Amino acid sequence: MEIFNIGFGEIFFILLIALILLGPQEMTKAARGLGKFLRQLLRSPMWNEVVTTSRQLRDLPNKIIREANLEESLEEVKQAADEIQTEIQGELQQIGAEGNVIASEVRQLSADLSPASEEPPAGSAQKKEDTESGS
Repeated sequence: MEIFNIGFGEIFFILLIALILLGPQEMTKAARGLGKFLRQLLRSPMWNEVVTTSRQLRDLPNKIIREANLEESLEEVKQAADEIQTEIQGELQQIGAEGNVIASEVRQLSADLSPASEEPPAGSAQKKEDTESGS
């Protein structure tokens, strides 16, 4: 739990230092004075104004969107973006499927051409026999 971005350990350390510096009796007087000050602050019109202004600043972006009727436009843009994303994913899947078909055709053609490339051309064997017999 943090209060004003000060953790429990830090609060404990501050209280320990205050106890050492002020002593037990002065610390109780200081705590009463601090409590009285905080009570007056929280009940003051200035604090109410700070809280109201803070709330208004937090709500300002939503208020601007509502007043400009941008909520509907924002929803339309989000919906269009989702549709485009779905369409792109469908196209990518189709391209992937076509790529797989092409890859399998290339493999098939490679397999068909591999045995043919291992056999020597028909004319080269006859030339070899002619050269051997002629020599």
